[in-house]
Amino acid sequence: MAAVLILEPICEADLQPEQYAYRAQRSALDAVREVHRGLNQGRREVVDADLSGYFDTIPHPELLKCLARRISDGAMLALLKQWLQMPVEESDGRGGQRRSNPARREKRGTPQGAPISPLLSNLYMRRFVLGWKILGHAERLQARIVNYADDFVILGRDTGEQASETMRGMMEVLKLTVNEEKTRLGRVPQESSAWSGSPKRPPTSRGRKHESTLVRKPDAGNPPVRFDERGVEMERTCRHRATPRLYHSN
Repeated sequence: MAAVLILEPICEADLQPEQYAYRAQRSALDAVREVHRGLNQGRREVVDADLSGYFDTIPHPELLKCLARRISDGAMLALLKQWLQMPVEESDGRGGQRRSNPARREKRGTPQGAPISPLLSNLYMRRFVLGWKILGHAERLQARIVNYADDFVILGRDTGEQASETMRGMMEVLKLTVNEEKTRLGRVPQESSAWSGSPKRPPTSRGRKHESTLVRKPDAGNPPVRFDERGVEMERTCRHRATPRLYHSN
């Protein structure tokens, strides 16, 4: 935890304004508010992206390069590498314990629940968010990213398919995998994003809470996503991830 207190302000200086997770004075509800702001600005084509096992698949060599950009202390870098490669203990199903080390063997993943993991996940996701802008995709496609932990959406103006294809290409370079079953391209109707303000309680109509929905395509069988509920869901998910759980799911 002491290392986190030292490293957090150093890495915080590099994080992008589009990143909302695990940062002071920011929350999932702030991310939802930013999504609504983009919708109200006319960016209604939405790529709702999901990565397969993001925390378990962050590549160590590339992550360590990110850390070395800001950290010159060799002892600290060595400690971080040891954290990434620490073995984990789990039940063998017969009342005993067994030790395994998939992170060291596969050279990928951060230990979920470790104090350093949220910071490392933000730092690696920064490569995608910053690269989107530096490579000119944000301007060319008029598309903006809103990111919370391993979840993100891309908001654009009639450029959703190009944005989705470009995002997939970048994830391949970053050695991350897009979850094709959960990643969707949709268009939000005009009437679904008419309010602006706090995502906690949008304006009401005849006493009923307004619920803005993302109409998904092409799978019409999926229930619509309510953005206000999405924010609460992301908060709950990330609180669950923050519990001490030093093992990899794979």
